[in-house]
Amino acid sequence: MKTSKDKGLEKIIGISGLLLIVAFLTYVLLPVILGSAPPLPKNQLAAKMKQIGTGLMIYSLDHDGLLPNIQTRDQLKTVIEPYTKNRSLFEPVEKNYHLPIEFNANLAGVNIDLPQGIPLADKTNFLPPSQAVMLYAIITKKDESPAVLTHADISIKALPKGSTLNPADIFAPQFDRQN
Repeated sequence: MKTSKDKGLEKIIGISGLLLIVAFLTYVLLPVILGSAPPLPKNQLAAKMKQIGTGLMIYSLDHDGLLPNIQTRDQLKTVIEPYTKNRSLFEPVEKNYHLPIEFNANLAGVNIDLPQGIPLADKTNFLPPSQAVMLYAIITKKDESPAVLTHADISIKALPKGSTLNPADIFAPQFDRQN
């Protein structure tokens, strides 16, 4: 016959065992559940821009450090497609989320493989690749960062909320396209 002490011990072990099972299932299943959530549109956009930027870097490696001499998005698609093998890179990640991904035409034909950085038009000053914006996409959704930028060092940055993006300011004609 079980004493009240034995019954109390079984009750504690039963509750502890149940808590242990719940904790284990949470530990195992929570990452699976969270991992199945669709990625945020801003993250998808940044990933696409990173792939395009990587394609541009691979292109420049094949062409003595020079970026392609292009002016339009269609030219960018044509040049990058063999390097990325991904035709969906230029498609919107979500309807009405952002404007098309644009290339900084001031970097067309510029040598980005120089140790001192990217030469400016005066050829005496150089811009570090981490400051040269190569690609940008303006986010049109309210309450989001206004834009995502890809720099010539392949770093990705979303502008902070409340800031503005005027591509003409970022892409001032400061580069010499003929190096």
